[in-house]
Amino acid sequence: MKVRNGFVSNSSSSSFIIPKKYLDASELIRMQDAMDDVLYENEFIRDYPQYICGRISRYHPLNDILTKYQYQDGVDYFDD
Repeated sequence: MKVRNGFVSNSSSSSFIIPKKYLDASELIRMQDAMDDVLYENEFIRDYPQYICGRISRYHPLNDILTKYQYQDGVDYFDD
């Protein structure tokens, strides 16, 4: 499977892709639970077999997970 490793960002949102192999059990649950808790318009989180990707507000509570792993191989995340 080919995964696009890129992001689009503007003043209010961040796009991300993170391989599941980096997430511990509690982080994975938080990411999966957040798929149903869209806080702002145009947010989404998608769960795939090997990774999670999406677009969230730069104020979203999941940003702490994404910043923790942002320099790992295969992680693409940008927060303005």
